[in-house]
Amino acid sequence: MSSVCQQPTSPAPTSNANAAPQPQKPDGSQSKHKLGPLDIAVDWRVRAEGWNWFESDSDDNDYAFTHSLLRISIGQRTEHFDWKLEGAQDSTLALPSSAVVSAPQGQLGLGGTYYASNCNTRNNASGFVKQAYLTLKNLGPFKVKLGRFEFLDGIELMPKDRLLAALAQTRVSQRLIGNFGWSAAESDMGRDVGFHGEPLA
Repeated sequence: MSSVCQQPTSPAPTSNANAAPQPQKPDGSQSKHKLGPLDIAVDWRVRAEGWNWFESDSDDNDYAFTHSLLRISIGQRTEHFDWKLEGAQDSTLALPSSAVVSAPQGQLGLGGTYYASNCNTRNNASGFVKQAYLTLKNLGPFKVKLGRFEFLDGIELMPKDRLLAALAQTRVSQRLIGNFGWSAAESDMGRDVGFHGEPLA
């Protein structure tokens, strides 16, 4: 295994929409519980994928593999500020070792992509801080989010018209930046480290 190869299993995005209707956030399916003033959320997604990547004269274009993503978060919402700390652990298992061939075919589906991106290893697991942010409210007409958080481009402010809001969420969101939640561990592209300001509704 190459020591310089980087795992593509990193964090990702959150929308900051205030106008109705609210967009569906990436962690909207998490099971949330209260522990005093704190919000606790846990989500464990497990998937199995079967691939038959067109036709290949050699190597493996017909295969299956599994992956999981466990997310655990703790946070608090108050009148003047919100904060959240979330950790994640992802695993990709039984990746095909012969689903990458020479050009022009290249990687025969996502199994080959995950295998090549993880230093040519079949089983991979990693953990990381997915989100760690503080949102300051009541800053005049704005609120500011500081830290590491998810960001879905295109739905920062949602239109009040429900048809336009649906189009923004299903056709505009994540075209350039997003967490692309269909992937095994979501994407780095939706991760934002810094600050984000938005007008209050």
